[in-house]
Formats: sequence, structure tokens, C-alpha cells
Amino acid sequence: MTDPKRPRGVPEQHEREIAILRELTRQMASNVSPARIATSTCEQILRAAGCDMVALYFREGDDLIRQGFAASGPTVKFEAAMERSLGDWLAAFEPGMSEPVYSTDVMADPRCPFHACTQTGVRSLAALPIVFGKEILGVLWLASLEKRDFSQQSYFLETLAAQIAVSVRCSRVCQQLRGHAAKEAEEAAGIKEAPETLRGTDALFKALFESAQDCIFLKDRNLVYTHVNPALAKLLGVNAKRIVGRTEEALFDLGSGKDIRDLDRRVLRGQVVQAEYSRTVGDKVRVFHEIRAPLKDARGKIAGLCGIAREITDRMKTLDVSGPSACEYPSEAMRTALQEARLAAAGGSTILLTGESGAGKDFFAHFIHAHSERAGRPFYAINCAAIPLELAESELFGHEAGAFTGARRRKPGMFEVAHRGTLLLNEIGELPLPIQAKLLTFLDSKTFTRVGGEKPVTVDVRIIAATNRDLKEEVSQGRFREDLFYRLNVFAVRVPSLRQRVEDIPSLVREITYELASEMHLVDIPVLAPETLAMMRRHSWPGNVRELRNLLERTLVLYATNGLIEGEPLRLEPHELQKAPVQPTLPQDKSMGDLFDDMERSLIEEALQKSGGKKDAAAKLLGISRHALKRRLSKYPELSRKALKK
Repeated sequence: MTDPKRPRGVPEQHEREIAILRELTRQMASNVSPARIATSTCEQILRAAGCDMVALYFREGDDLIRQGFAASGPTVKFEAAMERSLGDWLAAFEPGMSEPVYSTDVMADPRCPFHACTQTGVRSLAALPIVFGKEILGVLWLASLEKRDFSQQSYFLETLAAQIAVSVRCSRVCQQLRGHAAKEAEEAAGIKEAPETLRGTDALFKALFESAQDCIFLKDRNLVYTHVNPALAKLLGVNAKRIVGRTEEALFDLGSGKDIRDLDRRVLRGQVVQAEYSRTVGDKVRVFHEIRAPLKDARGKIAGLCGIAREITDRMKTLDVSGPSACEYPSEAMRTALQEARLAAAGGSTILLTGESGAGKDFFAHFIHAHSERAGRPFYAINCAAIPLELAESELFGHEAGAFTGARRRKPGMFEVAHRGTLLLNEIGELPLPIQAKLLTFLDSKTFTRVGGEKPVTVDVRIIAATNRDLKEEVSQGRFREDLFYRLNVFAVRVPSLRQRVEDIPSLVREITYELASEMHLVDIPVLAPETLAMMRRHSWPGNVRELRNLLERTLVLYATNGLIEGEPLRLEPHELQKAPVQPTLPQDKSMGDLFDDMERSLIEEALQKSGGKKDAAAKLLGISRHALKRRLSKYPELSRKALKK
């Protein structure tokens, strides 16, 4: 229970958390206002944290003003009277608030505004200070209508509050700079520059640069470090003076240095690049999420770049994407498929995963990525079936500002975001034909053009395609390009269905149960009885591993809420059981005749039980005559005694 396996790779929860941290980093680079940060962030926090209400309060003078709010639905009320009461509590509580507050039950917590919370139905909440240095800029407030322990997400929430603080502080400094610039523009004619103002601006930048917890650095056009903040120097364990004047290759191993130099060259061409990658720092491999943006001089020419990096090594450690070894699954079908996946991972070719829906193609994609040379680089997945037709090209290849209505800024597509990593195109058979043509061009040249763009973009990304369709049949029906099929089918791996690997069910049940129990914070985990596992092996599993997971999740929910006894069998409907013929095995310590006798005895006994011991009914169930049944019963006296004369 302390180390549950996560065989299906990065969960959606982690993806949502990473996405909001990326967005905050982008906003910090874009210099948006604190009000816009609050407005755009609350909705994302609501989805990422999975709570019912989120509010952001920023300090303005001595007041604490709500700048952003989001609720899970119209049933959640947040009336003005309740808000004033809650705001008064936060305003009174916040000045001395140096640590986050987590309350699983506000009704029993004297720190919480009981009356205000009960007005809106809040049962549990979290309040986190937004602190930059020693200055409290505001409060992040999350609430749930059910009892919930927000401290389980403390790492994400506290990281989020720290990132909001950096973004707000950066935004306010930029607003001050814009104010100074406007004032200087008005007084430009013949007026001397104000040295004190400039010195004040430099002091603000220096304070921000040196106190930031994230790693910040500047490089010139030759990609030589010109400035690094103390956070980066501390992380690398060297003095900042030893970093300035050196390049990536001089600081890190050649492989990491080359990858980062390729990113820097894209930035010097005018792109803003976000990426996740690993570096070897000392004797430890560290994982970073980073954004790099070009720096321009007074004439508008690119003079260098600025980078902001955050280490996410500890977050990545919580995710076991390496997958199990072949020996952990006893079935021959799974062992063979995993061996093929390892061979596919060793090369750099495009891979096509085929198999039934829910069989685990996404798991195989993560397995291949984790066993490839790109294991320390980003892995992304996109479901082609879920992309609206009109947005498919933009989602995959990105767009330029003004390319269509609503395109206010340049947006990188998934191919660009996954640069140097792996991209899973799930349900590839659902791609529209026009996009298939552009995908074929990309696979041949590794270049593409954004929607509304003119310049080609070159990226290095490994493609894994997955589908539950028969692509050969799709080609014959004209729904899939034949040339694209052959381009994708370089190395094909067939993912076995759960019916083909029923021997793996005990292992899968153990893995999924521990994973779900961890997510649901269960202390005691129900153990499935052997007869339950035997019943599961007879099930046809049309939904494959996805169906198994849903069944186990339903069982754990009932276990958690109703207190079902340990070992309570899963309840499969009779019509769901697989009506497959018996699969005999070779005899070991018995002759074939003995095996036939055992089978005959078992069938007769079952027929007598179902017929209540009546020979006529039992013979009818067995499809034989009453006389034939009587003759067979003579071989088994113990059964003959159970049978009635009738």
C-alpha cells in the first residue's frame, strides 16, 4: 500500500496539475495583470483540484479583495452576505497566516467561519497564503461540499500558491515599469532621465530576480549565460560566477547540452518554447519544466533569451510509468506483446498499436516511451476521436495569431509541444482525411506549417499511433489513406485482449485495487476470494481492462460506503459470464480415462443438484436418456444415493 503500482502511466489528475502550472508560467512571461491571472486561473484550479469552489483574494492596501471565483455548478451558492462574512474572516486571519490552513470539517473547526460556510453548504476547505518573500499578497481559498482532506494535495496546492505569488509579483513590477515608461514618454521632450526612478526600477528587478524560488537565467545570442539567479546556482551547487560566461555543454553532459541548445536556437528564431526534460546534475538525474522566451533590444532585434525553470523531479517520482516487467504477467500473450514492445522501444521508428478498446494501448505507449532513449523527455497523448473537425489541424500543428476568429495569439500544437519526446496519437483511425495528408507529410519530412503560418517548423518527436479499428479495412473502404497506413505500420504491436490473458487477472486486480484504494484514501483494502477470481476468469470482458477497472472501482465505492466485509465477491450478472467451452489441459498424474470420469461425475452431480435429485430432470439437463443416466450412476455409488427414484 505504501508503494502502489501505477501501470497505466501518467494519470489525468497529474496532467491537469502540470497544465495549470504551465499556464501560470506563460502568464508570468506574458505580463498579464493580477486580475486576469485570478480570472483565468480559478477555473483551471477548480478542474485540477476537483473541488466545488475556488476563490482568489489579493491584497489592495489594507483590504483583501476577491479577484477571481469559480464554482462547480449552479447548485453552489456564493451570495454577497456569505462572501462578506468569509472575506472578513480571511482579512482578519490573513495577516498572521504564515502556513496553509486545511480543515476537513468546518463544523468542528473553531478556526473557520461556521455561519458563513454553512450558508453555502461548505463542509471542508483549504486556505493558502500567497507569499512572495515576506510579503503576503493574498489568499487562495478552496472548498468542498463534502468532507475532504485537502492536505492530501498539499504539494500541488502549495506549489500552486507559490507560483501565483511569483506571477502576481512579476505582473505588478511590470505594471510599475509600464507606468514609468508612460510617464517618461510624456516627459521625453528635452527632459532628463530621472536617475532615482531608474535606480528604483533596477532595485525591483534585482529583488525579483534574486528572491524568486524558480531558476531564472539570461543568455546572449551565442547562448552563453550572462545572468543567473541564486536559485539556479544553489540547484547546480556552484557559484553563480562559475556559470556566467559558460554554455550548456560546459555545464552538463553532451546529450543534455545538445537538446537544450536546439531549444535555444528555436527561441532565437522568435519562438516561445515550453518543455520538460532531464539533466544530470552531479550524480543525480533531475527533471525540469521550463519556458524560454526571446529578449529584444531597443531596435526590436533578438539579443538573447530568458528562461524560467522549475524542478519537478519529486512530482515525477510519484508516477511509475516504467511499467511492469514481462515476468510480472504470467500469460504468454502478454509476455510476448511486452517483448515486442521492448524491441520497438529500442529503435526510433514510428509504432502502430492495435487492439480492442480498453485493452491497454495507452499503457503500452507509456511502456515503450519509458524503455526508449527518450525516457527522460516529455510524453504527451491526444485522442484524435475527441478533437472537433474544425480544430483538429490547430490542435496538432498549432496556429498563428489571427489565423481564424478567436486566435488572439500564437498557439503551439501537440507536435511542437512534444519536441524531443514522444506523442501518442490515440484513435488514429478517427482522423479526418485532410489531416491525414498533413500528418503523412510531417512523418516524411519532420516539418509542418502552423495554421495561418508561412514558415516551416521542424521538430523531433517520436510518433506512436493507436487504434481499435482494422486499418486495412478502413483503407479498403476509403476512410483511411493507404500511404499513411504503410507509413505508420513500420513496427506494429498487437495488444492482447483480456480474454486472451485471463491468467493475468489476479495481477491486474492487485495493481488496480491498490491504485484505486490510494486514490480513494482507503486504509483497509478488501481481498477478493479465490472463488471470485475464478468467476472473473470465466467472464468474457468485452470492455477489457477498462471494464475490469470500472468493476473494481464500483466495488471499492460500495466497500467504502457500506462497509462490505473483506472478501465480498464481485457481483457479475449471469448473462455476463463467458459461455466458452472448457479448455482442458494435458494430464499430469492421472490418465485420460480418469480425467473423463472426473468430468462425468462433476456434470452428473451438478445436474442432480439443479434438478433436486430427480433423475428425469437431471437426464434432460444432461441431454441423455433416463436409462443412460442410470447406467452412469452405477459407476458412482455416492451419487446414486443422492438421486431420487423419480
